[in-house]
Amino acid sequence: MDEVVRSSLSEITNTGMSSGPWRQATMPVGLGGLGIRRTEEVALPAFLASLHSVQQLVLSILPEADLYGEANLALAKANKNSGSWLHALVSSSLGNLLDNNALRMSIGLRLGAKLCRPHVCRCGASVDEFGQHGLSCKFSGGRHSRNSALNESLKRALTTVQIPTPLEPPRIFRKDKRRPDGMTQAPWKNGMELVWDVTVVDTQALTNFAMSTAKAGSAADAAEKRKDLEVRGHRKPI
Repeated sequence: MDEVVRSSLSEITNTGMSSGPWRQATMPVGLGGLGIRRTEEVALPAFLASLHSVQQLVLSILPEADLYGEANLALAKANKNSGSWLHALVSSSLGNLLDNNALRMSIGLRLGAKLCRPHVCRCGASVDEFGQHGLSCKFSGGRHSRNSALNESLKRALTTVQIPTPLEPPRIFRKDKRRPDGMTQAPWKNGMELVWDVTVVDTQALTNFAMSTAKAGSAADAAEKRKDLEVRGHRKPI
């Protein structure tokens, strides 16, 4: 498709479109280009638009079809940071070496592959073969381990640069009597310590589903705003 647009542009403008001029033509007008959009740039919006246009027809044929679930995942995976973990240096000493099952589930969730047999969760919800329910189930034990793993990773990073950082520091409480996840023992900026709380959200959870379908990263943004309201005047969420 790009080659068709490229050749058409060359014919209309009577200009040779080698790789250099074509690359410049696809740049925004404000950056000296012509604003020509490449296929990869319009693929996701076109997919979402077509998905929305056929929603009623598909649901009339397959009432159990989860169209917006697909759109939700497509938006989440299109986020520029969603694949950052694939570029991480694999090292057990750094604590980011996944075991075989964790790797299987991570890849399966990213690619939309089947991970388990359909069953009924102990919370009463039906779990399909893609296994995404476990990310937001209130009985899922993995939520606590994910929270702990993130805290440990942050602590190791700070310790590496010679900043002692205890987790759940004693005698440090918020107004709701809860302790933060961690705090540096040395000043971080302007004579104040760095204090943090880790929050893990699931874009497929019912409370986040609608907003996640509309905008990638909206579930995390909403969680950050809630955390900001909890700690306003005390520390900045990260």
